[in-house]
Amino acid sequence: LAQAAFERLQRRRPLVGDTASIDFLPEYDVLLVTRTATGTATVNLPRAADMEGRTIEIKDAGFNCTANAITVDAAGSEEIDQATTVTMNTIDGEPLSLYSDGAEWYII
Repeated sequence: LAQAAFERLQRRRPLVGDTASIDFLPEYDVLLVTRTATGTATVNLPRAADMEGRTIEIKDAGFNCTANAITVDAAGSEEIDQATTVTMNTIDGEPLSLYSDGAEWYII
């Protein structure tokens, strides 16, 4: 039990993205996008099948997505709530939580 809890905590370590195109790697659960401090960013999601049953979080850690939006792009023809992309540009510091059912992504 303790080992499983430790492994979950290790996976929760965030990936920090500060480039225009950021690949959300399957070994992470959290992505802190700092790029919005200087420009727009696109987050490329992994295949939903590779993340089945998992919840991931994307956070505007640059606190400027109202000026420099974050576009979240599903892999291939997959969708996020029936759209191929979602734009984060409403609130500076905006968070986005997504759940994969193995075929698609859902905003939760």
